[in-house]
Amino acid sequence: QLLKMEGKEALQEAVEKGTKELAQVTTEKAMKEAAVMATEKSVKELSDETREKLVEDIVEGNIADVVTAMAKAEVRNIVNTQGSRNDLPLTIEQIKELKEYAKKLGFPEEKIHIADNINTSNTGMLYDEILLINNDVLPTNLPTRNPNSLVSGKGTIAHEIIGHYETALKGTSFNQYDIINNQLVRNSYNVALDEAQASIRAARFAPDLTYEERVVLIKDGIQRLKREGLKIKDVRHLLDILER
Repeated sequence: QLLKMEGKEALQEAVEKGTKELAQVTTEKAMKEAAVMATEKSVKELSDETREKLVEDIVEGNIADVVTAMAKAEVRNIVNTQGSRNDLPLTIEQIKELKEYAKKLGFPEEKIHIADNINTSNTGMLYDEILLINNDVLPTNLPTRNPNSLVSGKGTIAHEIIGHYETALKGTSFNQYDIINNQLVRNSYNVALDEAQASIRAARFAPDLTYEERVVLIKDGIQRLKREGLKIKDVRHLLDILER
């Protein structure tokens, strides 16, 4: 939003979207400081030289230069997982590796979409045929015992492709939403089955995963069932986990 505005409006937007203590700032100096803070927060992965230039451009109102520079640097909004998954923007190298792995699993390259500078959607399958990859595709770096937070990048891609995409094609996926009174209502039972199935399939059938990556995926699947009060032994016969 900041980049779509001009001059003082952009600076004011930085204040309003920034920290609460700056919400009432009106002096020119404080507004510039707010712009600097907002810019540094959104482009922290850039080099110091590039970041300083962007800050200078915003303060001076050179919005066109900022838009161009940030587009070239592929700076974008990200999913805020609050530490449950990766909260940093993906690097070019990471994106390349993930796309190559998706293609290795047989997923069409033209259907792989990397989240752009206005997309804050989570990584996942869109309409059962488009793979959207965002920063949360990677695991957290924080200490945790939550298996979902530890699923690797390749594990996540396998979960989406082998777990969701391929079962949708086979007709063995579970409808995660019901239509009740012309409204979509989340079916938590089916969600648990569908997500567990996806993780277990990824663990069993995905190539080039380590033993540890497969164990995490299995634990993730079991945890998804457990949260719905289900046990794998009771629903195993419902899941498409015997062959890819």
